[in-house]
Amino acid sequence: RSNQSASPPVAAVKNSAAPTTAPVADFPRDPDLKRVYHLLYNVVDGIAEDFALMDDLVKPLLAARPNDPEVMTVAAELAQEFVTRGFDSSPSRREQAQRLTERAVQLAPDNPEALAAHKGLVANPNCSTIQMVVAIKPLHDVARIARIVVSTYQSVSGAGKKGIDELSNQTISLLNQRPFDVTVHHARIAFNTIPHIGTFMDNGYTDEEWKLVRETRKILGEPELRVCPTCVRVPVFAGHSESIALEFERPMSAAQARAILEAAPGVTVVDDPAEKRYPMPMDCAEKDDVFVGRIREDLSVPHGLCLWVVADNLRKGAATNAVQIAQLAVARGWVHGAPH
Repeated sequence: RSNQSASPPVAAVKNSAAPTTAPVADFPRDPDLKRVYHLLYNVVDGIAEDFALMDDLVKPLLAARPNDPEVMTVAAELAQEFVTRGFDSSPSRREQAQRLTERAVQLAPDNPEALAAHKGLVANPNCSTIQMVVAIKPLHDVARIARIVVSTYQSVSGAGKKGIDELSNQTISLLNQRPFDVTVHHARIAFNTIPHIGTFMDNGYTDEEWKLVRETRKILGEPELRVCPTCVRVPVFAGHSESIALEFERPMSAAQARAILEAAPGVTVVDDPAEKRYPMPMDCAEKDDVFVGRIREDLSVPHGLCLWVVADNLRKGAATNAVQIAQLAVARGWVHGAPH
């Protein structure tokens, strides 16, 4: 049921970092929506044949509840196909996709006002973008970032269940001197790192890396922001890590940055190198915050700062963030019937 006097309903699709809101453990309570969420977890690998099942389940639900938020955390191809069906009917798919990209609103942790500009579609950004923006936007608001150099160390769960299975099977096979297959990742992932996630483009970057450029500029509202990313797949089951070097327009000390981040919503600072305390994927699993450590000044440039950022890519990098977007829409009174 929608508040017809307020803004139109929102569709949240994978491919914006929402503010930290109420706990999400009980969401959703509605049994129909629980079925949808269960299904979406099952199709997140992007298995094409699952689209028919998703379509059969979700379309009747949306027909019965046309003004409720549509939360679709699925592979990009499925999300594009499903939302294209919901919003456009006649032009070519490429033209539809272009329009969807232009109309999508992306949210950052501290700019929920961006949601007011939505045109029915809200985008949940890439997992690596989410955790980086959650960590850097509070700093950007104080000293304005001029340049970002980021290297990501992304777990195999970013490639879905098949990515996890391949790492497990290859590890067992290598330790037992047995042959193994390479089908999901671009090379052997066990005991290896692969500087190749996504598809290479003409400019030498992958589309995964270009998401970091495009989405960060959009979320921060800085269309000319200089961003240099490198995305690497690593043999870790869950949790993405990022080494981030920032250049600011004004001075920003490590102590100042640490104080800002300690007060930032959705951020946990773990930064005590003397006691060997810094964020690691194994400590951040199944948690909703973004963890920041190794905060230090970059001695190679003026006004530079270095960070180490880790988050659970399946939670804050995907599911938690999407639910927080929906909760924000509910808090604005744009939709009803969602849990409190």
